[in-house]
Amino acid sequence: VSTDNAGIFIYQADDLSFIRKIDREAGLSVYHIRKCFQDRQSNIWIATSGGGIYKYAPSNFRHFDRETGLKGNRVYAVLQAGQSIIASNSEAGLVRIDTLGVRDTLDDARLLNVKIKALAEDTDGNTWIGTEGRGLFLAGISRRDSIVIDTSSQPVRIDTFHLQKPFVRILDESVGFHGRWIRKIVLNQDEVWIGTYSAGIYRFRYDVDDDRLYELKHFGRSEGINELLINDMLADTLGRIWYGTKKGHLGYIEKDKVHHLGNVLEQNTDIVSLCIKGEQLYLGTAGRGIWFSELYDTQDFVQLQGIKELTSNNIYQLIFDADGNLWAGTERGVDKIILNNVEQIQDLFHYNRNDGFLGIETCQNAAIRDRNDNLWFGTIYGLTRYQPLENKRVNIKPALAFESIEIFYEELDSVDPKLWFEQGRTLQLAPRENHLAFRYRTVDINNPEEIQYRWRLNQAPWSPWLEDNAINFAGLSYGDYLFEAQSRNEGWEESDVIGFRFNIARPLYEEPWFQRTVIGVIVLIIAGLIWRYIRRWKARNEAERSRLEMENHLLSLEQKALRLQMNPHFVFNVLNGIKAMSGGDTEKMHLTINKFATLLRAILNNSRQDHITLAQEVDTLRNYIEVEQLMATQPFNYEIEIEDSLDTEEILIPPMLIQPFVENAIRHGIMAVQREGELRIRFWQKDHYLYCAVTDNGIGINASRNGKKNTSHQSVALEVTRERIESLSGKESLQIEELIDPDGKVAGTKASFRLPVMTDY
Repeated sequence: VSTDNAGIFIYQADDLSFIRKIDREAGLSVYHIRKCFQDRQSNIWIATSGGGIYKYAPSNFRHFDRETGLKGNRVYAVLQAGQSIIASNSEAGLVRIDTLGVRDTLDDARLLNVKIKALAEDTDGNTWIGTEGRGLFLAGISRRDSIVIDTSSQPVRIDTFHLQKPFVRILDESVGFHGRWIRKIVLNQDEVWIGTYSAGIYRFRYDVDDDRLYELKHFGRSEGINELLINDMLADTLGRIWYGTKKGHLGYIEKDKVHHLGNVLEQNTDIVSLCIKGEQLYLGTAGRGIWFSELYDTQDFVQLQGIKELTSNNIYQLIFDADGNLWAGTERGVDKIILNNVEQIQDLFHYNRNDGFLGIETCQNAAIRDRNDNLWFGTIYGLTRYQPLENKRVNIKPALAFESIEIFYEELDSVDPKLWFEQGRTLQLAPRENHLAFRYRTVDINNPEEIQYRWRLNQAPWSPWLEDNAINFAGLSYGDYLFEAQSRNEGWEESDVIGFRFNIARPLYEEPWFQRTVIGVIVLIIAGLIWRYIRRWKARNEAERSRLEMENHLLSLEQKALRLQMNPHFVFNVLNGIKAMSGGDTEKMHLTINKFATLLRAILNNSRQDHITLAQEVDTLRNYIEVEQLMATQPFNYEIEIEDSLDTEEILIPPMLIQPFVENAIRHGIMAVQREGELRIRFWQKDHYLYCAVTDNGIGINASRNGKKNTSHQSVALEVTRERIESLSGKESLQIEELIDPDGKVAGTKASFRLPVMTDY
């Protein structure tokens, strides 16, 4: 019911029972209401006269700030004291919140202009107050019995009165306590535990009546706490005091013995908050999220994960509600984390300004659960209470629609995508219209920044969930396409899938008939080029073949001529020798004639063949050497050594290949020395090659070259022979070297070469 001067009244529709009123306490500052209506997310929109438009969303949160009674917005610590809530309010002391509203408490000048970071209440109802820089305070009420004697009556009457007097005391060096920068206060039975910024931990007992501190003990580095900046402390059911530090260290104190566990997360991060549920210890960190472990296995911490992720990994507060749900305060609001039975995130709800959590960034460890199971969160913008009533949040399916469809950056405004998709219609596009852009959106008034989208094309796997609500497709090929998109809200409720069908026509060059025509033309062109190339290639080959045949014929004739040639000086000397023998040693003359005739016949026969057997070559060499012996002016010996494994009748070699080396060894080596000559010819086989070495004990190759005259025939023969050998066996197959004896003198010449083994089978 909207009114002109009293805001809005809400009644139950069936019985008209009053539910609540929307007024200034709910955030409505103008009471003259012109119109109100409810949207699909159960938000109530209120149009006022002169005050603009308000959005009212029923919420379990109630916020306290400067406008509702606080003296400042920052709330560093929260405590339940009896039926009241006490909160440290900026640097303006403490405030009390109860059924009477928000009011000051403990009006003490020493608690002003200082940050109160820790609050605790003991069993006597005294409030322990920890400050930054001013030390530890205790506030309470002292009770004394006073006796009153009335002597005016008979008999004399004696009455006892209980006097109560509030007090605020500071515990400093005067009572033996030296801590001034207090971070955390833990009361464990009658012991008081104080965590400090840089001095470690103190433990003591305190007698309020006598204002006396006793059994004081300090836990620092010498006691085993290696990192003294304490961020948070708490006590477990066994009475152990757990602590977390600025540099990520964890430990506990049991029976005055420190068990410092060190950097249990192996992460370079603060341990900001500690929380225990049952046998599990939870750690809230700065930048690394939430970790947990068994209380009795604190060397194996696991990061809290699940099907949803934390809104932020900067955890400032950790607290469990009455239903066992974990709440995490961050710089972005609070997360309500629902855990399964294996400590994994089963679901997660994030609350921020849009949900009534107006404080947004929470303050470190300023969170409590009161006796009514309400949760209180201290933030930098006030104090927020969460009342676990029936959840009023309506998590409905989001609605998704296309905002625009662009084809080559021009918006398509003649098509209704929703209607076309429902009717199964397809947009026909030209081949060049293959650049499309889709933009789509879900409107969520409560949490627009939590909306996520995904898309797919032609039933491909969905894209990841992202906040981006647009996608571009460039250079699509021809064919049928179906584009689909979907959204989800912060509760992971998914929208219906929307889609758009389109077809890109096949371009001309993709048409089968066009491709066949082009291929046919290309084949004809290639065939013509190949035919032309083959003709030219055949013509060139024919010319080259004719030229090579001519060269081969000339070379063959040249080789045969060389085979038939004998050194003219050698022939002349043989004939002169025979003539000289005719007047004397006729037997030697006949022997010489026979040897010479045999040699000439062998040369003539061999010159007609490309290859002869090694045995034939050896016989020719013997005839030649023996003729040279008969004609020589000084005697020399020769030896032809053939490896036993060689079959001279089967191995083939080119004819007249070795004779030039033998002739050179005799003429220019042995005949030039004044000692008995030695000529050695050796044949052996190795690795499919036939090796031959011609060795003499003449003057050496260098002296022979310097003294040669009229050797044009010999030089040509040797050069042709070298080319023949290298054509058969490759470069460097022929080696001619000078032999040196142990005294360093020239001992002769050695010519060696190799030929591929050839046989007649």
